[in-house]
Amino acid sequence: MHVLIGFVIAALAAPSVRAVYEQCGGIGWAGSQTCATGETCTVLNDYYSQCLLSSSSTIAATSTTPVTTPSTSSSTAAPAASTTLKILVGGYSTVISTLIFTPSTGQLTLSSTSPGGSNPGWLARHPTNASLLFATQESYFGQVMAFSIAASGTVSQIGVVSSGGQGPAYLSVINGGTDIFVSNYDGGQIESLPWSSAGFGSPSPILQLKGSGPNPSRQTSAHPHESLQVESGGEVFVPDLGADKIWRLVRSGTTWTIAGSIQQPSGSGPRHIIVHDSMIYTIHELANTLTQHTLPTISSGTQPQLIASIPVTPPGANTSGMTAAELLISPSTTTFPTQYLYASNRGDTNAVGDTIAIFSMNPLALVAQVQTGLRAIRGLQIGGSDGQYVIAGGQTSGGIKIFERISGGANLSQIASIQGVTAPSTFVFL
Repeated sequence: MHVLIGFVIAALAAPSVRAVYEQCGGIGWAGSQTCATGETCTVLNDYYSQCLLSSSSTIAATSTTPVTTPSTSSSTAAPAASTTLKILVGGYSTVISTLIFTPSTGQLTLSSTSPGGSNPGWLARHPTNASLLFATQESYFGQVMAFSIAASGTVSQIGVVSSGGQGPAYLSVINGGTDIFVSNYDGGQIESLPWSSAGFGSPSPILQLKGSGPNPSRQTSAHPHESLQVESGGEVFVPDLGADKIWRLVRSGTTWTIAGSIQQPSGSGPRHIIVHDSMIYTIHELANTLTQHTLPTISSGTQPQLIASIPVTPPGANTSGMTAAELLISPSTTTFPTQYLYASNRGDTNAVGDTIAIFSMNPLALVAQVQTGLRAIRGLQIGGSDGQYVIAGGQTSGGIKIFERISGGANLSQIASIQGVTAPSTFVFL
Protein backbone atom coordinates (compact mmCIF):
# COMPACT_ATOMS: atom_id res chain seq x y z
CA MET A 1 0.00 0.00 0.00
CA HIS A 2 1.12 3.54 -0.56
CA VAL A 3 0.76 6.59 1.61
CA LEU A 4 -2.11 8.72 0.37
CA ILE A 5 -1.62 12.17 1.77
CA GLY A 6 -3.79 14.99 0.56
CA PHE A 7 -3.79 18.59 1.65
CA VAL A 8 -6.61 20.65 0.14
CA ILE A 9 -6.90 24.36 0.99
CA ALA A 10 -10.06 25.92 -0.26
CA ALA A 11 -9.46 28.60 -2.85
CA LEU A 12 -13.00 29.87 -3.12
CA ALA A 13 -14.57 32.33 -0.74
CA ALA A 14 -17.28 30.89 1.48
CA PRO A 15 -20.02 32.46 3.55
CA SER A 16 -18.73 30.83 6.74
CA VAL A 17 -15.53 29.41 8.22
CA ARG A 18 -15.44 25.83 9.49
CA ALA A 19 -14.30 25.21 13.05
CA VAL A 20 -11.58 22.69 13.84
CA TYR A 21 -12.65 19.06 13.19
CA GLU A 22 -15.62 20.11 11.04
CA GLN A 23 -16.19 18.83 7.51
CA CYS A 24 -14.96 21.10 4.75
CA GLY A 25 -15.12 18.99 1.58
CA GLY A 26 -15.57 15.62 -0.11
CA ILE A 27 -17.74 14.07 -2.79
CA GLY A 28 -21.26 15.47 -2.46
CA TRP A 29 -20.25 18.15 0.05
CA ALA A 30 -22.07 21.45 -0.62
CA GLY A 31 -21.04 23.35 2.49
CA SER A 32 -18.18 25.71 3.23
CA GLN A 33 -14.66 24.71 2.15
CA THR A 34 -12.86 27.35 4.21
CA CYS A 35 -11.18 26.61 7.54
CA ALA A 36 -10.17 29.03 10.28
CA THR A 37 -6.71 30.59 10.39
CA GLY A 38 -4.11 28.00 11.41
CA GLU A 39 -6.20 25.10 10.14
CA THR A 40 -6.07 23.15 6.89
CA CYS A 41 -8.86 21.44 4.97
CA THR A 42 -7.36 17.94 4.92
CA VAL A 43 -8.51 15.09 2.68
CA LEU A 44 -9.32 12.08 4.85
CA ASN A 45 -10.95 10.10 2.05
CA ASP A 46 -12.82 10.76 -1.21
CA TYR A 47 -15.99 11.54 0.70
CA TYR A 48 -14.67 13.52 3.64
CA SER A 49 -12.26 16.41 4.14
CA GLN A 50 -11.92 17.91 7.60
CA CYS A 51 -10.57 21.12 9.16
CA LEU A 52 -7.50 20.09 11.14
CA LEU A 53 -4.85 22.15 12.86
CA SER A 54 -1.76 22.87 10.76
CA SER A 55 1.06 20.35 10.52
CA SER A 56 2.89 21.99 13.41
CA SER A 57 0.24 20.71 15.80
CA THR A 58 0.33 17.20 17.24
CA ILE A 59 -3.31 16.64 16.34
CA ALA A 60 -3.03 17.38 12.64
CA ALA A 61 -3.85 14.10 10.90
CA THR A 62 -1.81 13.65 7.73
CA SER A 63 -2.76 10.22 6.44
CA THR A 64 -5.84 8.04 6.58
CA THR A 65 -4.49 5.15 4.55
CA PRO A 66 -2.02 3.16 6.65
CA VAL A 67 1.28 2.12 5.12
CA THR A 68 3.50 -0.94 5.49
CA THR A 69 6.47 0.94 6.96
CA PRO A 70 6.53 3.56 9.72
CA SER A 71 5.95 7.14 8.64
CA THR A 72 8.87 9.45 9.39
CA SER A 73 7.54 12.75 8.11
CA SER A 74 4.76 13.27 10.63
CA SER A 75 5.29 10.67 13.34
CA THR A 76 5.62 11.87 16.92
CA ALA A 77 5.79 8.37 18.36
CA ALA A 78 8.77 7.21 20.40
CA PRO A 79 11.62 5.52 18.50
CA ALA A 80 11.03 1.83 17.88
CA ALA A 81 12.35 -0.37 20.65
CA SER A 82 15.00 -2.94 19.86
CA THR A 83 13.28 -5.64 21.90
CA THR A 84 10.37 -7.82 20.84
CA LEU A 85 6.81 -7.84 22.07
CA LYS A 86 4.68 -10.94 22.60
CA ILE A 87 0.97 -10.74 21.81
CA LEU A 88 -1.72 -13.32 22.55
CA VAL A 89 -4.56 -13.68 20.05
CA GLY A 90 -7.93 -15.31 20.66
CA GLY A 91 -10.81 -15.74 18.26
CA TYR A 92 -13.33 -18.08 16.77
CA SER A 93 -11.18 -21.19 16.63
CA THR A 94 -9.78 -23.76 19.08
CA VAL A 95 -6.40 -22.14 19.79
CA ILE A 96 -4.79 -19.12 21.40
CA SER A 97 -1.96 -17.88 19.18
CA THR A 98 1.26 -16.21 20.28
CA LEU A 99 2.71 -13.55 17.98
CA ILE A 100 6.18 -12.01 18.14
CA PHE A 101 6.44 -8.38 17.07
CA THR A 102 9.84 -6.78 16.42
CA PRO A 103 9.31 -2.99 16.23
CA SER A 104 12.80 -2.22 14.91
CA THR A 105 12.23 -4.34 11.78
CA GLY A 106 8.44 -4.27 11.52
CA GLN A 107 8.27 -8.08 11.60
CA LEU A 108 5.21 -9.87 12.96
CA THR A 109 5.48 -13.66 13.17
CA LEU A 110 3.49 -16.55 14.58
CA SER A 111 5.53 -18.08 17.40
CA SER A 112 3.17 -20.83 18.60
CA THR A 113 -0.41 -21.92 19.13
CA SER A 114 -1.84 -23.38 22.32
CA PRO A 115 -5.11 -25.27 22.89
CA GLY A 116 -7.68 -22.62 23.72
CA GLY A 117 -10.93 -24.54 24.05
CA SER A 118 -13.93 -23.61 21.93
CA ASN A 119 -14.07 -20.06 20.57
CA PRO A 120 -11.84 -18.13 23.00
CA GLY A 121 -13.41 -14.95 21.66
CA TRP A 122 -12.35 -12.64 24.48
CA LEU A 123 -9.10 -12.65 26.47
CA ALA A 124 -8.31 -10.73 29.66
CA ARG A 125 -5.13 -10.75 31.74
CA HIS A 126 -5.06 -10.77 35.53
CA PRO A 127 -4.34 -7.20 36.75
CA THR A 128 -1.66 -8.15 39.29
CA ASN A 129 -0.47 -11.65 38.29
CA ALA A 130 1.16 -11.35 34.87
CA SER A 131 1.25 -15.13 34.45
CA LEU A 132 -2.55 -15.52 34.44
CA LEU A 133 -4.94 -15.27 31.49
CA PHE A 134 -8.70 -15.77 31.27
CA ALA A 135 -10.73 -16.54 28.15
CA THR A 136 -14.41 -16.85 27.35
CA GLN A 137 -15.66 -19.97 25.60
CA GLU A 138 -18.29 -18.48 23.36
CA SER A 139 -20.67 -21.37 22.74
CA TYR A 140 -24.12 -22.59 23.73
CA PHE A 141 -22.74 -24.09 26.94
CA GLY A 142 -20.66 -21.06 27.87
CA GLN A 143 -17.52 -21.40 29.94
CA VAL A 144 -14.59 -19.41 31.24
CA MET A 145 -11.09 -20.91 31.14
CA ALA A 146 -8.02 -19.90 33.12
CA PHE A 147 -4.52 -20.29 31.66
CA SER A 148 -0.97 -19.91 32.89
CA ILE A 149 1.36 -17.96 30.62
CA ALA A 150 4.87 -19.31 30.10
CA ALA A 151 7.90 -17.11 29.43
CA SER A 152 7.75 -18.22 25.78
CA GLY A 153 4.21 -16.87 25.47
CA THR A 154 2.50 -20.24 25.25
CA VAL A 155 -0.50 -20.82 27.53
CA SER A 156 -1.66 -23.88 29.44
CA GLN A 157 -5.15 -24.45 30.84
CA ILE A 158 -5.31 -24.53 34.63
CA GLY A 159 -9.04 -24.19 35.27
CA VAL A 160 -12.50 -24.07 33.74
CA VAL A 161 -15.95 -23.12 35.02
CA SER A 162 -19.41 -22.51 33.57
CA SER A 163 -20.14 -18.91 32.58
CA GLY A 164 -23.69 -19.31 33.84
CA GLY A 165 -25.27 -18.72 30.46
CA GLN A 166 -25.04 -18.93 26.69
CA GLY A 167 -22.57 -17.24 24.40
CA PRO A 168 -20.29 -15.32 26.79
CA ALA A 169 -18.97 -12.49 24.63
CA TYR A 170 -16.91 -10.65 27.22
CA LEU A 171 -15.22 -10.99 30.58
CA SER A 172 -13.40 -8.58 32.85
CA VAL A 173 -11.22 -9.24 35.89
CA ILE A 174 -12.48 -6.94 38.66
CA ASN A 175 -11.99 -6.16 42.35
CA GLY A 176 -8.22 -6.31 42.01
CA GLY A 177 -8.35 -9.78 40.50
CA THR A 178 -10.65 -11.59 42.90
CA ASP A 179 -13.67 -11.77 40.60
CA ILE A 180 -14.27 -12.61 36.93
CA PHE A 181 -17.32 -10.77 35.65
CA VAL A 182 -18.88 -12.52 32.64
CA SER A 183 -21.41 -11.15 30.15
CA ASN A 184 -23.45 -13.92 28.51
CA TYR A 185 -24.67 -12.26 25.34
CA ASP A 186 -27.10 -14.92 24.10
CA GLY A 187 -28.76 -15.68 27.42
CA GLY A 188 -28.77 -12.18 28.92
CA GLN A 189 -27.12 -13.36 32.14
CA ILE A 190 -24.34 -11.77 34.18
CA GLU A 191 -22.28 -13.88 36.57
CA SER A 192 -19.45 -13.19 38.98
CA LEU A 193 -16.86 -15.96 39.24
CA PRO A 194 -14.63 -15.77 42.34
CA TRP A 195 -10.93 -16.33 41.72
CA SER A 196 -8.08 -17.02 44.14
CA SER A 197 -4.74 -18.81 44.16
CA ALA A 198 -6.76 -22.01 44.57
CA GLY A 199 -8.59 -21.39 41.30
CA PHE A 200 -12.24 -20.70 40.57
CA GLY A 201 -14.61 -20.59 43.53
CA SER A 202 -18.35 -21.15 43.62
CA PRO A 203 -20.13 -18.78 41.20
CA SER A 204 -22.14 -15.95 42.70
CA PRO A 205 -25.88 -15.85 41.96
CA ILE A 206 -26.72 -15.07 38.36
CA LEU A 207 -28.23 -11.71 37.53
CA GLN A 208 -30.72 -12.17 34.71
CA LEU A 209 -31.12 -8.96 32.74
CA LYS A 210 -34.46 -8.22 31.11
CA GLY A 211 -35.57 -5.79 28.45
CA SER A 212 -35.91 -5.41 24.72
CA GLY A 213 -35.64 -2.78 22.00
CA PRO A 214 -37.39 -2.00 18.72
CA ASN A 215 -35.08 -4.00 16.43
CA PRO A 216 -36.96 -7.29 15.80
CA SER A 217 -33.87 -9.21 14.70
CA ARG A 218 -31.39 -8.05 17.35
CA GLN A 219 -33.29 -6.77 20.38
CA THR A 220 -35.90 -9.33 21.37
CA SER A 221 -34.16 -9.84 24.73
CA ALA A 222 -31.29 -8.55 26.85
CA HIS A 223 -27.80 -8.88 25.35
CA PRO A 224 -25.06 -7.75 27.77
CA HIS A 225 -21.91 -7.07 25.76
CA GLU A 226 -19.32 -5.80 28.24
CA SER A 227 -18.66 -5.15 31.93
CA LEU A 228 -16.54 -2.28 33.19
CA GLN A 229 -15.45 -1.47 36.72
CA VAL A 230 -13.72 1.89 36.99
CA GLU A 231 -12.24 1.32 40.45
CA SER A 232 -11.83 -1.77 42.58
CA GLY A 233 -14.89 -2.45 44.71
CA GLY A 234 -16.97 0.08 42.83
CA GLU A 235 -20.02 -0.30 40.64
CA VAL A 236 -19.93 -2.23 37.37
CA PHE A 237 -21.33 -0.78 34.15
CA VAL A 238 -22.92 -3.24 31.69
CA PRO A 239 -23.97 -2.05 28.21
CA ASP A 240 -27.00 -4.05 27.07
CA LEU A 241 -27.39 -4.16 23.29
CA GLY A 242 -30.84 -5.72 23.54
CA ALA A 243 -32.40 -3.26 25.99
CA ASP A 244 -30.71 0.01 24.87
CA LYS A 245 -29.45 0.58 28.40
CA ILE A 246 -26.24 0.70 30.36
CA TRP A 247 -26.94 -1.01 33.66
CA ARG A 248 -25.28 0.22 36.84
CA LEU A 249 -24.65 -2.73 39.16
CA VAL A 250 -23.59 -2.73 42.80
CA ARG A 251 -22.70 -5.62 45.06
CA SER A 252 -24.14 -6.52 48.44
CA GLY A 253 -22.41 -9.56 49.88
CA THR A 254 -22.30 -12.08 47.05
CA THR A 255 -25.28 -10.65 45.19
CA TRP A 256 -25.22 -8.09 42.42
CA THR A 257 -28.21 -5.79 42.05
CA ILE A 258 -29.24 -3.13 39.54
CA ALA A 259 -28.87 0.29 41.15
CA GLY A 260 -29.72 2.34 38.08
CA SER A 261 -29.31 2.65 34.34
CA ILE A 262 -28.33 5.06 31.60
CA GLN A 263 -30.88 5.10 28.81
CA GLN A 264 -29.47 4.97 25.28
CA PRO A 265 -31.18 6.02 22.03
CA SER A 266 -33.94 3.64 20.96
CA GLY A 267 -32.65 0.90 18.68
CA SER A 268 -29.01 1.99 19.03
CA GLY A 269 -27.67 -1.24 20.57
CA PRO A 270 -24.99 -0.09 23.07
CA ARG A 271 -21.95 -2.37 22.89
CA HIS A 272 -18.79 -1.05 24.59
CA ILE A 273 -18.10 1.92 26.86
CA ILE A 274 -15.37 4.17 28.26
CA VAL A 275 -15.67 6.08 31.55
CA HIS A 276 -13.41 9.13 31.78
CA ASP A 277 -13.52 12.44 33.68
CA SER A 278 -17.10 11.98 34.93
CA MET A 279 -18.27 11.19 31.40
CA ILE A 280 -19.35 7.93 29.81
CA TYR A 281 -18.73 7.29 26.11
CA THR A 282 -20.72 4.56 24.37
CA ILE A 283 -20.31 2.93 20.98
CA HIS A 284 -23.55 1.59 19.48
CA GLU A 285 -23.41 -1.51 17.30
CA LEU A 286 -26.79 -1.05 15.61
CA ALA A 287 -26.82 2.72 15.12
CA ASN A 288 -23.07 3.04 14.41
CA THR A 289 -22.84 6.05 16.70
CA LEU A 290 -20.68 7.25 19.57
CA THR A 291 -22.35 9.14 22.40
CA GLN A 292 -21.12 11.15 25.36
CA HIS A 293 -23.17 11.37 28.56
CA THR A 294 -22.52 12.99 31.91
CA LEU A 295 -22.02 10.43 34.67
CA PRO A 296 -23.31 11.62 38.03
CA THR A 297 -22.99 9.32 41.02
CA ILE A 298 -25.92 7.05 41.76
CA SER A 299 -26.37 8.62 45.18
CA SER A 300 -26.87 12.08 43.65
CA GLY A 301 -30.20 11.09 42.13
CA THR A 302 -29.27 13.10 39.03
CA GLN A 303 -29.99 11.62 35.63
CA PRO A 304 -27.14 11.39 33.09
CA GLN A 305 -27.41 13.96 30.32
CA LEU A 306 -26.59 13.45 26.64
CA ILE A 307 -23.78 15.79 25.57
CA ALA A 308 -23.03 14.59 22.04
CA SER A 309 -23.85 11.88 19.51
CA ILE A 310 -21.85 11.44 16.30
CA PRO A 311 -21.43 8.67 13.68
CA VAL A 312 -18.41 6.38 13.83
CA THR A 313 -18.65 5.26 10.19
CA PRO A 314 -16.78 6.97 7.34
CA PRO A 315 -18.79 9.80 5.78
CA GLY A 316 -20.55 8.59 2.66
CA ALA A 317 -20.23 4.90 3.55
CA ASN A 318 -23.08 2.47 2.93
CA THR A 319 -24.00 1.75 6.55
CA SER A 320 -26.82 -0.73 5.90
CA GLY A 321 -24.65 -3.72 6.81
CA MET A 322 -22.21 -2.02 9.16
CA THR A 323 -21.93 -2.74 12.88
CA ALA A 324 -19.55 -0.81 15.12
CA ALA A 325 -17.58 -2.92 17.58
CA GLU A 326 -14.72 -1.83 19.83
CA LEU A 327 -14.10 1.36 21.80
CA LEU A 328 -10.73 2.06 23.47
CA ILE A 329 -9.16 5.04 25.19
CA SER A 330 -5.46 5.64 24.74
CA PRO A 331 -3.32 5.96 27.87
CA SER A 332 -1.80 9.32 28.71
CA THR A 333 1.96 8.84 28.44
CA THR A 334 5.07 11.00 28.03
CA THR A 335 5.01 10.66 24.25
CA PHE A 336 1.21 10.77 23.96
CA PRO A 337 -0.15 13.11 26.65
CA THR A 338 -3.39 13.75 24.73
CA GLN A 339 -5.88 10.91 25.00
CA TYR A 340 -8.08 9.78 22.12
CA LEU A 341 -10.90 7.31 21.58
CA TYR A 342 -10.40 4.54 19.01
CA ALA A 343 -13.45 2.82 17.51
CA SER A 344 -13.60 -0.11 15.10
CA ASN A 345 -16.08 -0.42 12.24
CA ARG A 346 -17.27 -3.63 10.58
CA GLY A 347 -19.05 -4.39 7.33
CA ASP A 348 -17.82 -1.52 5.15
CA THR A 349 -18.36 -2.45 1.49
CA ASN A 350 -15.53 -0.14 0.43
CA ALA A 351 -12.69 -1.99 -1.31
CA VAL A 352 -10.19 -0.67 1.24
CA GLY A 353 -11.94 -2.56 4.04
CA ASP A 354 -13.06 -1.41 7.48
CA THR A 355 -11.79 1.66 9.26
CA ILE A 356 -10.60 2.56 12.71
CA ALA A 357 -12.11 5.90 13.69
CA ILE A 358 -10.23 8.24 16.02
CA PHE A 359 -12.00 10.84 18.17
CA SER A 360 -11.09 13.66 20.49
CA MET A 361 -13.10 13.57 23.71
CA ASN A 362 -13.82 17.11 24.83
CA PRO A 363 -15.35 18.17 22.58
CA LEU A 364 -16.28 14.80 21.12
CA ALA A 365 -15.24 15.05 17.47
CA LEU A 366 -13.91 12.89 14.64
CA VAL A 367 -10.17 13.33 14.13
CA ALA A 368 -9.41 10.64 11.50
CA GLN A 369 -10.76 7.58 9.72
CA VAL A 370 -7.94 5.08 9.14
CA GLN A 371 -8.45 2.60 6.32
CA THR A 372 -7.11 -0.79 7.38
CA GLY A 373 -7.71 -3.36 4.64
CA LEU A 374 -9.23 -5.60 7.33
CA ARG A 375 -12.72 -7.09 7.25
CA ALA A 376 -14.86 -7.38 10.39
CA ILE A 377 -12.63 -5.73 12.99
CA ARG A 378 -13.98 -6.93 16.32
CA GLY A 379 -11.44 -6.10 19.02
CA LEU A 380 -8.55 -3.65 19.19
CA GLN A 381 -5.76 -3.35 21.72
CA ILE A 382 -3.21 -0.66 22.54
CA GLY A 383 0.24 -1.80 23.63
CA GLY A 384 3.95 -1.08 23.78
CA SER A 385 6.04 0.53 26.49
CA ASP A 386 4.51 3.93 25.79
CA GLY A 387 1.19 2.87 24.27
CA GLN A 388 2.61 3.50 20.80
CA TYR A 389 0.98 0.58 18.96
CA VAL A 390 -2.55 -0.51 18.06
CA ILE A 391 -3.26 -4.07 16.94
CA ALA A 392 -6.38 -5.10 15.01
CA GLY A 393 -7.53 -8.17 13.12
CA GLY A 394 -9.99 -9.01 10.40
CA GLN A 395 -12.30 -11.69 11.70
CA THR A 396 -13.29 -12.65 8.16
CA SER A 397 -10.25 -11.52 6.12
CA GLY A 398 -7.24 -9.24 6.00
CA GLY A 399 -5.14 -10.93 8.67
CA ILE A 400 -3.74 -9.09 11.68
CA LYS A 401 -2.07 -5.69 11.50
CA ILE A 402 -0.13 -3.48 13.87
CA PHE A 403 -0.30 0.27 13.52
CA GLU A 404 2.01 2.88 14.97
CA ARG A 405 0.32 5.84 16.61
CA ILE A 406 1.48 9.02 14.87
CA SER A 407 0.67 12.72 15.02
CA GLY A 408 0.49 12.55 18.80
CA GLY A 409 -1.99 9.68 18.59
CA ALA A 410 -4.37 11.44 16.21
CA ASN A 411 -3.56 9.03 13.38
CA LEU A 412 -2.21 5.55 12.65
CA SER A 413 0.36 4.14 10.24
CA GLN A 414 0.58 0.42 9.50
CA ILE A 415 3.99 -1.09 10.28
CA ALA A 416 3.43 -4.86 10.49
CA SER A 417 1.02 -7.56 9.35
CA ILE A 418 0.53 -11.31 9.31
CA GLN A 419 -1.85 -13.75 7.66
CA GLY A 420 -2.95 -17.23 8.69
CA VAL A 421 -4.50 -16.72 12.15
CA THR A 422 -8.09 -17.99 12.08
CA ALA A 423 -10.85 -15.47 12.83
CA PRO A 424 -8.93 -13.20 15.26
CA SER A 425 -11.11 -11.15 17.58
CA THR A 426 -9.18 -10.28 20.75
CA PHE A 427 -5.60 -9.38 21.72
CA VAL A 428 -3.42 -9.13 24.82
CA PHE A 429 0.03 -7.53 24.86
CA LEU A 430 2.35 -9.40 27.23
